[in-house]
Amino acid sequence: MESNKNSGWVMVGAVTAAVGASLCCTLPIAVSLIGIGLFTGASAFFEGLRPYFLAAAGIFLAVGYYFAFRRRPAEICACEPGTVGSAPPPPASDSRTPFRVALIVATVAVLFFSAVPNLLTARHSSTAVQTVNTQKVAVMRVEGMTCRGCVTAVEKALQNVPGVMYAQVSLQAKEARVGVDMSANVTEAMFTAAVDKAGYRAFSFRWEAQNGAR
Repeated sequence: MESNKNSGWVMVGAVTAAVGASLCCTLPIAVSLIGIGLFTGASAFFEGLRPYFLAAAGIFLAVGYYFAFRRRPAEICACEPGTVGSAPPPPASDSRTPFRVALIVATVAVLFFSAVPNLLTARHSSTAVQTVNTQKVAVMRVEGMTCRGCVTAVEKALQNVPGVMYAQVSLQAKEARVGVDMSANVTEAMFTAAVDKAGYRAFSFRWEAQNGAR
């Protein structure tokens, strides 16, 4: 029974660590959807912790499999032929079977959460460049992005600024291009506040006309 309890704790620990490893991408998207802010550099902060979360998840799973599949002393004794007073072999059913199944499910969950940043990258890499007729485009540098989840979070934050018609963010260039309606009173400070609330930093602004630099 004690090993079952230990197995349960390590499964929870493994999944929790895997969720932590995905926070660099999932947290910015989640907070942008519910409308709350993050501290600047939050994604980069969690990205730095990602290797430690993944290592912790692996250790928890290893310990979990040890508790779930190790041979108990009574089972070893019963299986040794010629042992004096040895008990008959244990029945086929094992009280640890539910925990073993749960551990396998936990392993799948860990693999999924560990792969979330790569999944987001694959999903976002085929996004086509938008062509929207707009009078002016704001171009800015964005600091703190580490994956495609960050790109999605920054795009959503910029698209929520009144007067913005579209937002395109490049992870490679660390740059955002935002189409703005000429009739809207949109300022650089509004972009800075929106990106900062999402947990990133926008700077080095410039404005371009639709057909060239201003």
